[in-house]
Amino acid sequence: QHGPEGEGVHDHAHWASHTWLDPNLAREQAAAAAAGMQNRLPGVSTVGIRARAEDLMAELGALADQAALIRGLELPPIIGSEPVYEYLASACGLDLHEADWHWNEPTPHDGMESLRNLVLATGARHLLVPAAPTEERLEVLRELGLEPVVVMPLADPPTPDGTETFTTLMGRNLDQLQALAPGQPVD
Repeated sequence: QHGPEGEGVHDHAHWASHTWLDPNLAREQAAAAAAGMQNRLPGVSTVGIRARAEDLMAELGALADQAALIRGLELPPIIGSEPVYEYLASACGLDLHEADWHWNEPTPHDGMESLRNLVLATGARHLLVPAAPTEERLEVLRELGLEPVVVMPLADPPTPDGTETFTTLMGRNLDQLQALAPGQPVD
């Protein structure tokens, strides 16, 4: 449960919408969904389902491989702006600390001092955010010694027009994390 007092308080106790940020879990869930569709559509050719599932499994496998590569890198401590990155942190072996600071709101739920203390305690210099912050938010982050790193939670459909797939956007997320390791190329 988190959020400002009053109408903003909410919880996520019964819903884990970010499991697919772990490509290994995404692969398991996709395989189960494909098998379920094939079993529940008697009399319907499942060749198309099977072919699409194989393609998706290959794409998710490449993402799982990249997450494993990231796990082997020496990444610095990272702060997550919201409690949505746990599965990603597990898959990539991140030293992740949650700030519960909604990056697009004026102040953290529990005050700016707690974020400042978290920066000091962890030595983190990067804050995972779901989208690029405004100039005002960017200035606040930089005053704290933090650089935002856009890592999309991908709990909602990737793009309204469907031009970028989940796997494309997830690959971009992993590229962002991989670039944080010393000696990694930066785009």
